[in-house]
Amino acid sequence: MAEPVQSQIRRRSSRSVVCVTVTYPPGDKDIFGIVIGLSSKNAIVITCGHYFYEEVLGIGVTFEYEKILVDTDHILFNADIAMIPVSIPEGFDITDVEEIPLCETLPSLHENIHLFSPEYCRVTSGNIIGTTSDIAFQCNPCISEDSEFGAPLLNNSFELIGMSTGYGRLYLTAISSISIARAIERTQGRQFQGVQHALQHLRSNRL
Repeated sequence: MAEPVQSQIRRRSSRSVVCVTVTYPPGDKDIFGIVIGLSSKNAIVITCGHYFYEEVLGIGVTFEYEKILVDTDHILFNADIAMIPVSIPEGFDITDVEEIPLCETLPSLHENIHLFSPEYCRVTSGNIIGTTSDIAFQCNPCISEDSEFGAPLLNNSFELIGMSTGYGRLYLTAISSISIARAIERTQGRQFQGVQHALQHLRSNRL
């Protein structure tokens, strides 16, 4: 019997979402990040950029139960996207970590989508109800807590179509995978032929 889509997304997303601990002068805040690039030596994690607008003293990314410290100077920013390159220590086991592939196209109106809520390991399904541009779109599972910011939105093929960045009473907004690829372009100072080309370049320079 084929595994239900929601069950597959819950199982795989739980391997692809990590805890990012941001240290501010008053103390630590735990947020979520999405692994979009992975090798035996490095990983690329994205999360919402607005968490880094204030003074940041330190960053740690937790894979499974072990935290890896990240140099704050290495983080790449564009719009509300922060890209965090993480060096994997020698001997560190990443067999239970999985990257989420970026979708090459914008989601279409009424397309089925799935929001993985890391805090509760829950999948909520809905559909696209509108687009404001290729920067963001609206969909109707809604979220009610800022702890969901940075959560992945996926299609039925387990491709990342967006990252949640905000919510309203009836919908949430998300930055699309196309915008993530454009953010990579801006941080790298060049244009690419599609999402995978952008990600491949970032891998070659950071992984």
